[in-house]
Amino acid sequence: MKRLIILVLLVFGAADSYGDEETLFKNSGDFELNGFWGGPGVSVTSINGNAELLVGGRGGIIINNSFNVGGGGWGLVTEPKAPSKARSAYPGRDLKLDFDYGGFIFEYDFRPKQLTHCSVYSLIGSGNVSYCDKDDDSFKVSDSFFVFEPGIEGTVNVTKWFRLSAGASYRVIAGMDIIGLDASDIGGFSGKLTFRFGQFTGFERHMKTSE
Repeated sequence: MKRLIILVLLVFGAADSYGDEETLFKNSGDFELNGFWGGPGVSVTSINGNAELLVGGRGGIIINNSFNVGGGGWGLVTEPKAPSKARSAYPGRDLKLDFDYGGFIFEYDFRPKQLTHCSVYSLIGSGNVSYCDKDDDSFKVSDSFFVFEPGIEGTVNVTKWFRLSAGASYRVIAGMDIIGLDASDIGGFSGKLTFRFGQFTGFERHMKTSE
């Protein structure tokens, strides 16, 4: 929890350091849809004390150049064994752990037109953790949870339609109740790499021209 508080303070401290120059809305009527994007990503995180790989994707629309509104999700692609307590509770089964989550993502991108730039974001949503039998597809024990994941990313503008982002996030889990695991076992830090494809600028000019 202390690490999460420090991360949030750094995020808001970075946002505040830009002053009034970088505000999202300069006046009550200042709202402009600049573009949209989407793409796949990979994430390395700790699940039950072991490094695991997740794949997923993100996407959204770009408002006033800096504010991204969209969504995304991640799912475990490795097949770790279920914790020992779960295997003891269901003897005779070869249990694997499955895990996925997703939700709405709100992101603020500082100086997005520069070659390299930084953004902060938060994912708010839900997820599911399950125990599955490798030899019996009909067997499944699962529970859902609430997830809040703030993060920070650095982005390189590779081309006008492709950007590459890398960063870190901290996943907070609540409301989960499944044998052998608690929130800290599937929460924690993640490293992420995201491939962004889309129209990042000029969408508002294209719309005005087409009209």
